[in-house]
Amino acid sequence: MVSPSSGGRAASRGNRPTAERRRGAISFAGQLQRVRCPDEALLLAEQAPSPAAAAAALERLGQLVPLADGRAAEAVAVRSDARLARTVSRLAEHPPPPSQRCAVLWALALVFPRGSEVPGIIPQVTAELASSLPDDLAPTLAAHALWGCDTIGVSAPAPLLAAASRLPFRLHVGIASAALGGSGPAACAAAVAEMVAELPIQRDVISSGSVRPDAQAVVEDRETCWLSDSRAAFSYSGKARRATKGGHPHTDPAALSRSTPAFPSIPPPSGCGAAPSRL
Repeated sequence: MVSPSSGGRAASRGNRPTAERRRGAISFAGQLQRVRCPDEALLLAEQAPSPAAAAAALERLGQLVPLADGRAAEAVAVRSDARLARTVSRLAEHPPPPSQRCAVLWALALVFPRGSEVPGIIPQVTAELASSLPDDLAPTLAAHALWGCDTIGVSAPAPLLAAASRLPFRLHVGIASAALGGSGPAACAAAVAEMVAELPIQRDVISSGSVRPDAQAVVEDRETCWLSDSRAAFSYSGKARRATKGGHPHTDPAALSRSTPAFPSIPPPSGCGAAPSRL
């Protein structure tokens, strides 16, 4: 006769192979979530079962490429890795869906920031992916793709420019670093410090709760400001922002359009001065 306790142990032992098999059958998405370094992302990119999976692996790679000056050698090694070139070449032959093409362009811009050495295959594939995007692309996706093109140094096709122009702001790549005459973490920190000193930023008091606000008033963690030459208001997430007059040196539309030839076919906006996605 088997006691309940021993039977329990036997059942546990009997179930162990099944549990191990379950743990071993990790999906590609699950493997991607576990990636913690560029080498792992590159390995998965090469092993990706589909163009969409390869695009997701490149997106993860873009998040992991070291940006600090002290780790420049690591970043250079990633850029020159043959696995990256092979993955990008495969995506040129078999492009993923449009949204993930935009993600690839965004990721490549993170891997190859302005001023870095860019292999010839990267601008070529960037241009091919950008030109294959549909005309009705969502403006937010277009902004990601446009930022990628401009960072890599590829002229964006007219349909992509038109899609991005539907956003209520204009994207200026690297405008802060360029204005301060430098790039890298030190220049970014200097740019942020100078903008903070110059702009009328503040922490707003808002109602807590995003879906159903309650009566509790809280102070936002982030500091923001909204500039508009036309005094246009801006509302988002249940908060209305009253405009502060523009004309600041780092956010003046006229000054930015003179110093950044990023979008020659789009006129300077009349609303906010700039919304750089990465300083």
